[in-house]
Amino acid sequence: MGKRIEDLRKLDELDQLIERQVEALDPNQHWYQFVGVIEALLASGEYDWAFGTLGGIRDTVLKTRRVSEAQQRAVGNIEASKRDGRDDGWRARRYEGRR
Repeated sequence: MGKRIEDLRKLDELDQLIERQVEALDPNQHWYQFVGVIEALLASGEYDWAFGTLGGIRDTVLKTRRVSEAQQRAVGNIEASKRDGRDDGWRARRYEGRR
């Protein structure tokens, strides 16, 4: 048997839901712009070595529609590693062991 008329959503509630969904895709929102930055990095082909990390961050931001400081730092570090002149994103670290 189907739903009772009282159980069905009212049209006003559906309109509000649709408005919220459209608002969430506003290209002026920070999370939307951040996803654009990540997609530009991936599309450039210069950050293939970080595809897993960038793709994971992008998927999480799309799902939650929020950007954490750690995500921003991670993407910034990936961009910075390329600017440091290495092609694979690897940075030299000083030796910390015993000789």
